[in-house]
Amino acid sequence: MDRKTLTAWHECLGKILRESDDKAAVTSLVVHLKTLFRANSVILMVYRAGSSPVFLHNDTGHSWRKNNFDDYIAAFYILDPFYQAALNLSEDGLLGLEEITPPDFHKSEYFEAWYQQSGLNDEVNFMARLADGSVVALSLARTIDAPRFSARDLEDMRMIAPVVCGLMATRCSGAHKETEKGRRLHVELQSALGAFGRDILTPREFEIMQMLMHGHPARSVADQLSISMETVKVHRKKIYAKLDIGTHAELFSLFLAALENTDTTLGDDPLKAYLGA
Repeated sequence: MDRKTLTAWHECLGKILRESDDKAAVTSLVVHLKTLFRANSVILMVYRAGSSPVFLHNDTGHSWRKNNFDDYIAAFYILDPFYQAALNLSEDGLLGLEEITPPDFHKSEYFEAWYQQSGLNDEVNFMARLADGSVVALSLARTIDAPRFSARDLEDMRMIAPVVCGLMATRCSGAHKETEKGRRLHVELQSALGAFGRDILTPREFEIMQMLMHGHPARSVADQLSISMETVKVHRKKIYAKLDIGTHAELFSLFLAALENTDTTLGDDPLKAYLGA
């Protein structure tokens, strides 16, 4: 950080440390970091292993956004690489999108279905573990008309990460509550995702679709299954034909539609019920 930026950070930090109200302190931290790193989208949330996320701060109303966070809570969070990283977090710190995703993630189904629809080009998360085992995550993202975070940006973020994470861990510890509804929705979502398309597709097609939905680009699928890229593309074309869709985003839309419009028991394929197969 240059001297001017570092001075501004220390002034903000002083205000936060003197603030007696946790919510006000967290808001001040979020607003300052958004300005400091020229982020277009900022979210503060709590991730739990067995429940849907809880939003503590949501500032995502930029002009490029085409989706909304109801869809994120309904389904997309369970496929979010940052959510997966939070579940396996071993130490507090900063995580960048490229650090936690397969190569060519920007070409993946999940990136097209969520990040492009969100109008986002890059994202980083400060993550801190809470005493109850959950993780508080502060997401800073840039839109598609802005450059990705630079190496200098990431270096500066990592320099202040211990302080940011410490503040989040202490100031957010009592700001969220796990609910029975959140736990139930999470269990239902996990079950639906694990069975989605199983009764419609062949075992190999089902395996490939699951990998694509979990953010693996075609190259990663090919490498992990020891098959060629062309074979992956052939399977994907057959999957799309069977599901009567033509794009990656439509695959996720179909998953959401199947969740919203069917009433299946745990373990059943929601797509089979939705399509009346």
